[in-house]
Amino acid sequence: MELLQEIGHQLKHLSVLCSAPFPVNVICDKCPQLQSLEIDGHSFVVNSAEASSHLPLKRLRLRYLSDKEEDKKSFQFLLSSCKSLEELFLEHVTFLDDSLLLQMFQLNPLTNLKVIGIYDCCLTRDAYQMFMKRVVSVEIICISSQEEDYFYDRNSPFKIPNHCSIEYLDVLKKEFFYSRLNENRF
Repeated sequence: MELLQEIGHQLKHLSVLCSAPFPVNVICDKCPQLQSLEIDGHSFVVNSAEASSHLPLKRLRLRYLSDKEEDKKSFQFLLSSCKSLEELFLEHVTFLDDSLLLQMFQLNPLTNLKVIGIYDCCLTRDAYQMFMKRVVSVEIICISSQEEDYFYDRNSPFKIPNHCSIEYLDVLKKEFFYSRLNENRF
């Protein structure tokens, strides 16, 4: 926390590995220039009414959020506050279902979103169609849910959802943190 106090205003990209729940609004308040954020583990929001309601994030990756209420609140806080989001990657966010996605769209229409990668969730075909209808800027969608997988690539000759030649990992390889922090890169 002290480190964020000192250098947070300079940071444009931040990856946080949480061994204990971490206050996500502190990141947002201390890092006003942040464009990319990855949170791996549990997070929570303290006084969300006082936290910044517009975060300049373009890229967000959340991994291993639990079904605990604080993880759900931090998820809702981040998605409703990131009006400029272009890339969204969610992994092992098992509480994400169609009704929560609809709530998120009501708080933030995600009009700039281009890439959506979601792995291990409870979304259905309705959620996939919701993304297709509401997010007109979308270029790639890859949803690997507990029910089935959905894929769309605007530049692909295959326009059929569920085209099996693309896996979540193929989309993830283009994700900001994965491509820069992958151990195979070095």
